[in-house]
Amino acid sequence: MTIWKADFASDQVGVVRESGTTLLLHRQKAAPDKHWRILCLVEDQYRKNLRSSDKIEFVSDPEDDFDLFVAPNPSAKGVFENILARCSNPAAPLVTTSSVFGARADIVVAQPTAASVAAAIASLEPLVARVSALPRIPQGADRNGLLALALAYTRNSVIEGQWEPCSPQMIGYPLLLGIANARSVLENLAEAGLVRRRFYERLHVCDHCDSSQLHARESCINCHSSHLTEHSLVHHYSCGFQAAQRTFEHRDGYVCPKCHKLLRHYGVDYDKPGMVVECQACGESMTEPEVGFICASCGRYTSGDDAGRRDWYHYEFLADGLSALRASALPHADSAEVRNGCSLRDFRLILGHSLSVAQQHRRPITAWRLTIDADGLAKQVGRRGAVEVCQLMRELVVENMRSGDVVAGLPAGIVACLSETDAASAEAELERIRGAIARTIQPHLEINIEIFENERIGVLLQDLQ
Repeated sequence: MTIWKADFASDQVGVVRESGTTLLLHRQKAAPDKHWRILCLVEDQYRKNLRSSDKIEFVSDPEDDFDLFVAPNPSAKGVFENILARCSNPAAPLVTTSSVFGARADIVVAQPTAASVAAAIASLEPLVARVSALPRIPQGADRNGLLALALAYTRNSVIEGQWEPCSPQMIGYPLLLGIANARSVLENLAEAGLVRRRFYERLHVCDHCDSSQLHARESCINCHSSHLTEHSLVHHYSCGFQAAQRTFEHRDGYVCPKCHKLLRHYGVDYDKPGMVVECQACGESMTEPEVGFICASCGRYTSGDDAGRRDWYHYEFLADGLSALRASALPHADSAEVRNGCSLRDFRLILGHSLSVAQQHRRPITAWRLTIDADGLAKQVGRRGAVEVCQLMRELVVENMRSGDVVAGLPAGIVACLSETDAASAEAELERIRGAIARTIQPHLEINIEIFENERIGVLLQDLQ
């Protein structure tokens, strides 16, 4: 891996030779003093083809500052995954020549010519600026969650699940390449109210190894073999015996194995009331086989009734996610600090506790929900702009509320808990907030307000689930 520094203020940025091909980066339309720092992911055999110049500085430490990843070949994928946890800018744009990086690649250059590489790098300048505008993603327990939020926010993208047949989970999140346990990370973000789930698929999981690489099949209820055959069921009227047709077959026709009488006429001597399934492994007969799964990962059997289920989702970025990115920290429900602008999960806990206390001591409590026409707003300012407007609106609400009030963001609005407050006082406060929003935010927002007092707060809590 190599970091090289390019100065686009000059005509020729630098020369990179890969497999005999010269890649020449020329000056692009950028600020006169614009410098680009690029983390180039290459195998050792490629490094000797990279030349130093007065415009290119090689640095070996990925923890140094850089603006872009460049992956010149498919083998760089492993290098990318290995250094992501410790590099200084894990959300940086990625330029590659291969599709193996999936959705994580911001630009795939099919023909790595001088012009195409230069154009690719220059075209990413707005994305570089968006990434740079966010605080650096710190090391620690919150890093993967913050990185997932940063990728969704800066790319203005839904974090979508996709089929990965070679993975035991069968589904992955290509945008989160290099993030371990991506589903768990995203589920924690959803529980914290930072992203919103959108159902994608439901998979069964192995009862023994938790894999979803399962083969569904009909199997014997006794030995679980799939070596089954289906036969017509023959019923002898005279003695009442019935069994599979093959047990009645004789060189003279059908002979009852119980009373040994010859069955001559269908509908008079016998009939065929249905089908029977026989296991060729153990000889068991059954009217219906069992549906179960053989795990391709561990080879063990799980019955259909015992197999667990796992739901997979796409995840949409919410306004609270931007607050977490700006704070460089994720909200935690076990935090001792109760503050304005908390996560939706924290808000539900606080509101439920506050309602219980108010009912116990017969004190007033009010909650309200303020929502806007998100679809209409997105048509005016775009989805990314709508997220920014929601964030600004929440900041205005926090500024205009009392210190003891609690606020949380919704996908298209805000909820608040006002202890020791009746509905009339809450309405007066909302009028002040509505005025602040109207004076500050353009375009004009279509605002809907619902007030919940005392017992009706339970309805709001149900809605927030």
